[in-house]
Amino acid sequence: MARFARGYGLVIGVSTYHDPARNIPIVERDARALYSTLTDPDTCGYPASQVALLCGAEASSSAIVQAIGRLADRAGRDDTVLLAFGGHGAPNERNLYTLATSDAEFCAGEHIREGSGLTIIQLANALKQIRSERLLLLINACFAGQTSALAGRGGLREPSSGSALPDREGDRLLADAKGRALITASRADQRSFFQREQPTSAFGQALIDGLRGVGISPQSGYIGLFDLYGRIYTQVAHHTASQGNSQEPTLSLVAGVGSFPIAPHSGATTRDETKISQARPKVGLIRDVQLSISNQVIDNRKVIDFGSAQIGSMTFKGDIAQGDIIKAYYGGAPTSDPDDAPLDPLKELPKLQQRVSVARNVDEDARDEAAAKIGLAVRALDRGDRAKARERIDEALALLDPLNNGYLTSAARKLRAVRQALG
Repeated sequence: MARFARGYGLVIGVSTYHDPARNIPIVERDARALYSTLTDPDTCGYPASQVALLCGAEASSSAIVQAIGRLADRAGRDDTVLLAFGGHGAPNERNLYTLATSDAEFCAGEHIREGSGLTIIQLANALKQIRSERLLLLINACFAGQTSALAGRGGLREPSSGSALPDREGDRLLADAKGRALITASRADQRSFFQREQPTSAFGQALIDGLRGVGISPQSGYIGLFDLYGRIYTQVAHHTASQGNSQEPTLSLVAGVGSFPIAPHSGATTRDETKISQARPKVGLIRDVQLSISNQVIDNRKVIDFGSAQIGSMTFKGDIAQGDIIKAYYGGAPTSDPDDAPLDPLKELPKLQQRVSVARNVDEDARDEAAAKIGLAVRALDRGDRAKARERIDEALALLDPLNNGYLTSAARKLRAVRQALG
């Protein structure tokens, strides 16, 4: 029996969408198989109480952010955290790469509607809460299905859906903390292949086999990061090539990150972390990420905030933002406006956390602390503690108000509206 008390996980399989034509049932099969492998006491030995599984309609954007928050509450710096996402991914209407959660809405041109799904910035902000310096992300977000074995030998394929995670977007998930790594199912210009009659996708099966120790030396007693990636790359590349396709999983990691334990090796009798091989695989595509998100421009909006103004019979309301829609009303402001509709704090707070975290030309420490306070408000609200949520919002506002930034003034105004909605 291999118990891994330091293992924490979140496994997400988004298999169903509002449009049934976009459903990918194999994603849920991948997720359930991975969850079973992680929590199997004879394989990975993660305590079942430390691994969450979100599939189908349960895998909404808010549920994912809240699940990450619970991971952050429990996992310590030296614990291993594994977070896996399977589903569609595509740019949204502002061309920001977005993971298609179960509540995502698609629009023309295979884009995801802005305000739905989970953007990479939102995911990165959620991950900032996690203290672990042994965090592995696995993303399988660009599927190309095959209707039969004949299709795998060059026959007719189903239309592919979504797009793979671009390298620069993946970098955003890694560059804000130590000890982080990302394995994507394919290169950014490739697809992730599967066959409907198979129980798992090519990537999903390789991941499970790697965690089971297939083809990996038990010398250290652990499945190390580099061991796992080497197995995944070799198995996926060979399998898809035999089907006439090309799929090469990619490993991206913060510069200086070594191979850390992902799980115990089920075939080992002793365990010694110091013996985990630090040699990078001789095969594969490995990228080092050296940038720091706090020093990068990750949102190109230019904002002029003026609340509202009237020119003749035309009333403008809100922010003027490059790339955004300017609201204009003829004959004065309307009696009702979508912005004045009742607010849902659990939906609005994650959006405001994102807005605050990307502000530029401000005190970055104060900005980041304010964003963190908003994140804590979300977690308090998730627990049903409205009083604590209001307290965290007040703390965030106290940090935002002195910054004297138009973009943040707008965010603070919306944050006050959320505060008021909480009573």
